[in-house]
Amino acid sequence: KQSERYRVYAGKFCPECERPGFYIEKEDNAEGDPIWHCDEEKGGCSHTWHRPSTKEIDAKFKEPVAMRVFTHQGPCDTVLSPL
Repeated sequence: KQSERYRVYAGKFCPECERPGFYIEKEDNAEGDPIWHCDEEKGGCSHTWHRPSTKEIDAKFKEPVAMRVFTHQGPCDTVLSPL
């Protein structure tokens, strides 16, 4: 199963209204980068988003993420950080 983040970046899922790829139109901005638009004419929410560049994705993976993990003593708050 594909993650929600992957489907948003691939233009198969609207992050705003959660509609599937049928409602989404691919366009190109002035720099030639792909952007996606949830088509209002098909019943979408008219939300527009861009696919992050490789540099943006790499930077996102280097950010620490706060999370709660399971332990036998109960949930534990921690920070997941890259190696």
